[in-house]
Amino acid sequence: MAFIFVIIQLVSVIGSFFLGVEVEIETIEEYSFIFIMLLLLYLIISPWRSYSGIEKIASIEQEKLYLITRFLILVNVICFVILLTIVIIVQTLVENVNEFKYVAGVNHTFIENNLPFPRIFFSFAIVFSNFAYFLLPLHFYYLHKNKNRLAIICLILSLNIILLGLTYFSRAVVVQYLFLYVALLYAFYGTISKNSKRVMKKTFFVMGGILLIYFIDISIKISIR
Repeated sequence: MAFIFVIIQLVSVIGSFFLGVEVEIETIEEYSFIFIMLLLLYLIISPWRSYSGIEKIASIEQEKLYLITRFLILVNVICFVILLTIVIIVQTLVENVNEFKYVAGVNHTFIENNLPFPRIFFSFAIVFSNFAYFLLPLHFYYLHKNKNRLAIICLILSLNIILLGLTYFSRAVVVQYLFLYVALLYAFYGTISKNSKRVMKKTFFVMGGILLIYFIDISIKISIR
């Protein structure tokens, strides 16, 4: 998996070269920044060398785990309702996607004027939707335990990661989420039973199809403006 991440970074750099992106590195601060970025990439990618061939997940104290799971589900259900409401408003009422995305202040003003609830609810969802990242490994843990209902709930609520991006027509968040899911799938695939794999594949293909349609739709809207 670490090799795949390295390839992704190389493709990104090579793609930037062919697109004509010019990068000037002249000062010590700029060289230091490059060094720090390379170090961070190494620290992020290197541990993935150890995550392969996993067949069993260590036992976790069930009472504490269920308490954490209930807390994460409760917080993310609230965030899900708030973000989904805003996404529906944004996706149906915004006419000029480019202006909404790239002109300073436009999206802030639009959301401020069209929210059906106080702005603080959106601020709450922005902050606490980050807990959705914890639901993805829990999704795979409950698949491992053949608790498909909890696994699907965790998967659906982990979509808060994407919903937050949809409030400003982000396409990158879709790619980010899919890469994150595939990376975790690669790490934990050996721990999942055949029955759970069937459930997971069907769910993933449905979600993947919906996200692909969204990605294409936003790309078309941006290109024709």
